[in-house]
Amino acid sequence: MKPQPEDCYYELPQKAGNIISYIDEMLLHNPTWHKHVGFNVIELPLDIVKKEAALSFVDKCSPIARIGLLRVNSDTCYDWHTDGYRLSCVNLLINENHNSHTLFGNDVDPENYEFIELEYKPRTYYLFNNAVEHTVINMDGPRYLVSLYFKKEMEFHKLRDLLISTVDQHDWDDFWNNGSL
Repeated sequence: MKPQPEDCYYELPQKAGNIISYIDEMLLHNPTWHKHVGFNVIELPLDIVKKEAALSFVDKCSPIARIGLLRVNSDTCYDWHTDGYRLSCVNLLINENHNSHTLFGNDVDPENYEFIELEYKPRTYYLFNNAVEHTVINMDGPRYLVSLYFKKEMEFHKLRDLLISTVDQHDWDDFWNNGSL
């Protein structure tokens, strides 16, 4: 059965702040990359969470343990998989107008998948369901994605519902403007 968007990802309402310019500046200095589960990764300082309203809000709902920048090289595909080590995460695609695809799918038979695409919007954070099979196909230059680990793993639907129910729209506006609930 074809996956449904509401079971695969949830768009957070707050846009990214200065994290993108921080990463752009960091990349100018040719940082050292490390291998982690098939990706090239740089661990980012946790204090960046406090500087990003969306991440700060997520951290208040479910504390963040680690945050990193992942790089997928040009003309590569990260195979279909689920993350055995993460149930859910929050992702932010750094590249804009980038020819890469994040797909969620289910196998129909041994040769075929039904899938949907998460079409990343610029400067937009997404709660991501790592328990649904997914793949990344990068048909462009290096693809950069911010991704995080939670201190305590939580199933996607439970975390999504917690984020949604934590505040009503007025409180969201309050939080985005002054950082408090």
